[in-house]
This record gives sequence, C-alpha cells and structure tokens, in this order.
Amino acid sequence: MSTENERPRSYPARPHGAGPRGSRPPPEARPEATLVGEGDRDLLVARAAGFLHRFGYLADHPCADDLLCPHTSAALLRFQRFYGLTPTGTLTAETVKLMGRPRCGVPDVDPARTGAVAADEDTDPFTFRGTPWNTHRVPWAAFNGTSDMSDEEFRVKAAVDTWDGMLPISLPQVAPSGGPLIEVSWQVGDHGDGDPFDGPGSVLAHAFYSQDGRTHFDDAETWRDREGDGGTDLQTVALHELGHALGLGHSPIREAVMYAFHQGERRALHEVDVKGVRSRYPVTIEAPAERFVVAPMWASDANGGCSTLRIDLAGPRPLLAWGQITAVDSVGDLDRDNYCAIEVYEVDDVRRGDHISGGDHLGSAGAPTNCYAGVWAGTANHVVFRLSVGHKADLEAFGAAHLIVL
Repeated sequence: MSTENERPRSYPARPHGAGPRGSRPPPEARPEATLVGEGDRDLLVARAAGFLHRFGYLADHPCADDLLCPHTSAALLRFQRFYGLTPTGTLTAETVKLMGRPRCGVPDVDPARTGAVAADEDTDPFTFRGTPWNTHRVPWAAFNGTSDMSDEEFRVKAAVDTWDGMLPISLPQVAPSGGPLIEVSWQVGDHGDGDPFDGPGSVLAHAFYSQDGRTHFDDAETWRDREGDGGTDLQTVALHELGHALGLGHSPIREAVMYAFHQGERRALHEVDVKGVRSRYPVTIEAPAERFVVAPMWASDANGGCSTLRIDLAGPRPLLAWGQITAVDSVGDLDRDNYCAIEVYEVDDVRRGDHISGGDHLGSAGAPTNCYAGVWAGTANHVVFRLSVGHKADLEAFGAAHLIVL
C-alpha cells in the first residue's frame, strides 16, 4: 500500500473520524448503519484494511491505508457477502463488530484463487482447500502442550474423534516420533511458519491444509476445557482447526464448526461440516470388471445427513451414471425447508455444478441443495455420488447410485 500522497485525486482529504457528512453515527445506531463511507478517511479504515489484507480479501493497491477507496470498498463488499452482512461496501457497525471477534487465522480467501470468496460452488456452503489425504490412515501427535491446562491432549483427541466418526479414514494418535501427518503444537508470536500469532484476543489458532496438516494454537491465549471459565474452550477451536487439516475451508454458515469466528462451545459437527468432509472423503468401492453397478446409499441423522460413494473402474471406461432416490422417510412434514438430492457429484476429481432450484418440495430459496442434474455420460476412471438431506433431524432418504459401462 502507498503513502497518503499517492491516493487518487478524486477523493479529497478529510480529517480522521470524518464520516459521509463529517460525523460518525452513534455506537447504538442500527447494525447496518454506515460508520465510514466510500471516499472518507478514518483510522477504522486502516484497521479494516489490515484485517481484509490478512484474510485474503484485499491485495496491495495505490491508495492510502486510511482511505475507503474503491479497492477497500470492493473487499468489504466481498467480506460482507460471505458472512451474510448487509452488503454496503462501507464500514458498518456490524462489519466492525464482526471483524473484532476472536477467530481462526486461516485466510477466508485463497490468495491463489482471486475472487473465490463464496463457496467453491454456489451449491455448497463450504469451501475446499488443498488436496485430500490420499491414505486410509492419517496419524496425529501433540508435540507440546500449554501451561493453562493439564488435559489438553485429551481435549484435542476428543475433537479428532468427532471428525474420525464421520470419515472412512482413521485418525489414530501416535507418538511425536511416530511419523504423524497432523502435527499439533502450541506456539507464540513469530514461530517460523510464515504466519505469526498476534497475542491474546484476536487470532486463536491456525492450521495448514491436508498434505501438510500442521495445527498450531496461540499459547498467548488462555486455554480452558470449557467455555466461559476465564479463557477459550480448546476442544471447540481444535474441532475447527482439524477441519482445515482435513482440507475444509471456512463456511459462511454461522452454526457450522467451520465458521471462522469463535461462537462459543461446540462439541458436534453441523450438517454442512459433515457434508463437506464426506464430500472430501467418499467411501470407495472397486468395480473394475462390472458392467452394471447398483450401490445403496442413505442419509439420516445418524450419519450426518450425507452419504458419498466413489466407484472406481480401474481405467477409463465409457459409462452412464445416475442417482435415484428410492425412499424418503419424513419424520415431520416435508416442507420447503427440507430437501433431499442425489448427485453425480464428481467425475475424475472434477465436480459438476449445474443445478435447478425452486419447487414446493425441493427446498427453500437459496437452500444449499435442491434438485441436481443427476445423469452423466462419458468416459471416466471413477465417479463420486452424493446423497444428502437438509434438516437431517426431520428427514431421512434412501437412494441408489447406478452405473452402466457402455
């Protein structure tokens, strides 16, 4: 970023603290009320710009740091849209409040994928990062601990076990010398991984995506075995960071474990967390000599409302693939908030995205899954099917993956 003298001439300088009309709305103003508008200058802008830069929304630009220029405004708009805030492109009360909450240090936006802020597809309320672990066994180890607790390893293990229960791969604990793939440790300040911690109260922890797996907690924080005991609940933060180590990015869903900002104590995965990790790690069956494959799938409260299945053909073969839902057991009413869908989700590691939304019984407007184009024809080595339901406590679905080798 530049010095003040390099700012665009179209923006006249205003004194620090000036709002759109030279004054700032009071703190008790509406959450969407603008504190600093585009073209205004304020120290809040410099702080927000630093935040947006750190978490991937804002690249270097020629404007002054404290000027709400078009670059910063566009970054604010992306941040607001991702987290469901009123999309103004200005510094609003709710935007400043959310930016000030303790959170994960992993960027929301992958710097290598310019503009990729929303989910990787508009049909999935989560993002994928890195490459999935390509082994059935992903061991982890704690390399050190924190003086705040005596049972920190137990709390991390409880978080690992929560993910383990939803995966076809295992996550065993091993000794630090046992060649772990996920390395858990407590660090402070600049600890040599290119992403220094900032002391207490802001960034709580960070992790590297799968194929790296380092998971670091800021030891400048006060860690506790439960929320509200004069510190931060370790198991909740570990649950989030381990999602990154498995290859999940941040979710804009506030109830999700993979929501970037700390929301208080969590012990269970949300259905979008389960859908994300199961999409990343499907159950695999091999059918190299089969001409016709029918494989059962089910989605219920017991399995997180999502089932994924990969059929390997041991080489490129011409095929026709489709999914069929053969039974839906509604615990309550099949209303607009419920949905069920079976998809030809991925073909040779490339996801399919086109979908149709709407309909009285296909989910509410904007639901993460409605009705998908469920047939694919071509030549492939493997096909991944995904069956999922929304509001898994109210809805169960049984279906089948079909594949014919032509």
